[in-house]
Order: sequence, then C-alpha cells, then structure tokens
Amino acid sequence: MRWPGAGGSTRIPTLDLGDRAGHHQQACGALLLSLAATAALTAIYSVWLGVTNPTIVALSFLLIVLVVAAVSRRWVAISTSFAAFLCFNLFFLPPVGTLAIADPAHWVALFTLLAVSVVASHLSAQARHRTDEA
Repeated sequence: MRWPGAGGSTRIPTLDLGDRAGHHQQACGALLLSLAATAALTAIYSVWLGVTNPTIVALSFLLIVLVVAAVSRRWVAISTSFAAFLCFNLFFLPPVGTLAIADPAHWVALFTLLAVSVVASHLSAQARHRTDEA
C-alpha cells in the first residue's frame, strides 16, 4: 500500500476486507444451525426419550460444541457452549426449569461442560488459524 504523495504516487490507500460479508453470513448460519441442534437435542432428550443422566446429556452437548468448533468460528462455538450450558441447567439439572442448582456436584458438571467447550473452541480456532497461515 502506498500513501498519496509518497514517491510520486497518488494512489489512495485501501483496506482489502476480502469477502468478510460472506464469512459473516456463513458464521451466522452456522450459529443458527448449532442453536437448532442444541434445541433439538434438548427436546429429544427431555421430552421424547426422557434422559435424565447428566453425564449423557453433558457429553452430547459437548459433542455438538466440538463439531461446531471444528467447522466454524470461535465466537459461534462459544455461543453454542453458552446455549448448551443454559439448556443443561434449565432442563436436566434439578430443580428443573430454574437456573438454581441443588446438588454441588452439578455445579462441577455444569462449569466443566462450559470450560471444556470454551477450551476446545479456542484450540480449534488456533489450529484453523495455523492452517490458514501455512
């Protein structure tokens, strides 16, 4: 990039943003899809199958977040992590339907889900960035 008047050039500097609008739309679509997957898993487990085992639910939510982290941007995966965190708390941890948690062991499960999801999102984003640089 050359500045006007530098070295006799009168070219105006521009900032090449590439196809940022397309990437943003793709990321928003991925977010909607990941939120739909989280909602579908919540509905299937809580209404249809009646799954109450927190370990099965947490690992299933974690699987969704890991897939999202592998194919999408970091903010999409972290947003999905928070959605899974809320669904896990509201629909599967007693007392169900509230954000309160009765058993202290469930605090560990809830925050472990969130921490692992965020760390996996970060690692996936770093790996994608290194691949793009190479």
